Amino acid sequence: MAHPEWKSEIGSCFDDLRILEKCRSEVDAHFVRFYESVAEPAFRALAGEFKGYKVRCRYELDKANRFRLEVSFPGRREPQFEYSLWVPPKAVVFSLQLTVQGRTAPQGKIMEKTFPFLQSLAVEDILAMASDDLAHDFVARYKRFVTEAALTP
Repeated sequence: MAHPEWKSEIGSCFDDLRILEKCRSEVDAHFVRFYESVAEPAFRALAGEFKGYKVRCRYELDKANRFRLEVSFPGRREPQFEYSLWVPPKAVVFSLQLTVQGRTAPQGKIMEKTFPFLQSLAVEDILAMASDDLAHDFVARYKRFVTEAALTP
């Protein structure tokens, strides 16, 4: 009793793996494009603005498909607030995640929240967004954090 369909299943398995790899490479390309055209200009502008207030601010892109903007306490090196956008490992669809973390005192406990970033928008809309829109999102989250920290005993 011969079962020739198992041979086609092996071929199908490798075809599926090639498709997954292609999707992953597209996600990586979208991520780099978003960083270069939207995030880096927004983060550069934000860092320049914070510098005017004598607040240390730095941004970076790491190898784990994560870029972040970190704001330190005035006159200190400890990070006060961090805004990170990242793609889940092995993602086959471009869907950014946002992690916001911060501490209310230089030696305080770090609070962290993670949620989908603009999940209601299509990939093309996210890639086409203005860097000012990303800067505005950062400022709104930073302002909320600083205000809550000031009101928390």
